[in-house]
Amino acid sequence: MPLGRRGPGLVGMAARTAVVAGTATAVSGRVARRQQSKYAEQDAAYVEQQAGTVATDVKRFTDAVRAGDVELAKELYPSSRQAYTRIEPLVPLIAPGVAEVVEAEPPAGADGTEDPGLTGWHQLEWDLWVAEDLSASRATADELDAQLATLSAAVADVTVTP
Repeated sequence: MPLGRRGPGLVGMAARTAVVAGTATAVSGRVARRQQSKYAEQDAAYVEQQAGTVATDVKRFTDAVRAGDVELAKELYPSSRQAYTRIEPLVPLIAPGVAEVVEAEPPAGADGTEDPGLTGWHQLEWDLWVAEDLSASRATADELDAQLATLSAAVADVTVTP
């Protein structure tokens, strides 16, 4: 009795498996691209929201600095930085030069008792906790507001790609 073929055989089975695997790969690729696009949109919205929050929070802080209210400025200082620190790694990509102004650090080995002559938050921090005098801090507060306004404006032009 001759052996009859009961199915597509080895070659036919391999071809069918390849078609099914190729279809699955194509579908999973489309799903992955859709997820990446969704995540990119969410990331862009998050960065935009945080940039808006930092502008609002910093304005309250810098208004207290300009008013010379040391105690209120000390109270608002930490919250003025929170939203910024959430997006800080992206700031140099969004608005080049802003991070260097708002996060200026004193040189290594600097004497902490002398005015470091910085810009941004760290100068205001020194003015608040070391000098405890905001009489000369108005220009620093104005510059911090201006730099963060630049950041907020730049965020609107950013395109996040997956």
